Amino acid sequence: MGGIRKITLAKAIYNQIGSKFEGMSFLLNIREVWDTYTKQVSLEQQILHDVYKSLTFKTRDIESWNNIMKDGLAQKGVLLVLDDVNELDQLKDSCGSRKWFRQGIRIIITTRGMHLLRLCGVDQVYTIEEMDESESLKLFSWHAFKQPSPTKDFAAHSTYVIA
Repeated sequence: MGGIRKITLAKAIYNQIGSKFEGMSFLLNIREVWDTYTKQVSLEQQILHDVYKSLTFKTRDIESWNNIMKDGLAQKGVLLVLDDVNELDQLKDSCGSRKWFRQGIRIIITTRGMHLLRLCGVDQVYTIEEMDESESLKLFSWHAFKQPSPTKDFAAHSTYVIA
């Protein structure tokens, strides 16, 4: 489900534990940028740049990316966050095979498709519960008005917005 703060939770985890890894990368909005082959390769380039802090690695195609993953990246302790994944190919092309990774690799996937996680055989699934109306109103109010509830003038509008 969209809008339930999956990305916020993933960012918080990334920021909290990222320093424990040799390299880390956070790929935002994969669903939106996956449509073109060029953008697929640019996501792979972003992972390499983030992890190695260099642009010396170049991937021209999925096969060269898989070789880099298998021979190099998978041997490092890496934290990888893949945000808004909606197709199995996005996981396969971004991460390669699960067999390539050693114990120190952590991949966090945010998705609306629980079936993708089952197909990949992920170790742990955390399901975020949707906020109820009062929690939503409180969160909205803190962001919009810097207080726990809206003023009387904006109460009806705020309730409409969160619905």
